[in-house]
Amino acid sequence: MATGGEHSTGSESPAGWHPDPSDAAFLRWWNGETWTDDRRPRHPDSVAPDAEAEQGIGLPIVGYALALLFPFIGFVVGLAMISGGRKHGAGVVLTSLAVFLFWLTVVV
Repeated sequence: MATGGEHSTGSESPAGWHPDPSDAAFLRWWNGETWTDDRRPRHPDSVAPDAEAEQGIGLPIVGYALALLFPFIGFVVGLAMISGGRKHGAGVVLTSLAVFLFWLTVVV
C-alpha cells in the first residue's frame, strides 16, 4: 500500500530506504514515486536492546547465590540458564560443582 506525501529530497530520488519524513527514528521505503507503508527502525541497535540487557542481572545473581548455598539447586539453575542461551550459565554450573567438591572435602 502506498501513501502520499512529499519526498524530502525530491521525486528524482531512487527507490530505496530513506529517512521517514514523519518520524526521524524510522526509515521508510520510497518506491521512486511515493512513500509506501513499509518502515523499519533507523538504528535497530538503539531501538531494540539486546536480549541480555532486557533480562538483567537478576538471574545470574540468584544462580550464583544458589550455587554457593545449595550447590545441587544452583547446578540445575545453571543448566537451565545454559539451555536458555543466557550468559553466566556455565559459571553457575562450575561454581556449583566447585562448592559441592569443597563441601565434600570439608564435611567428609
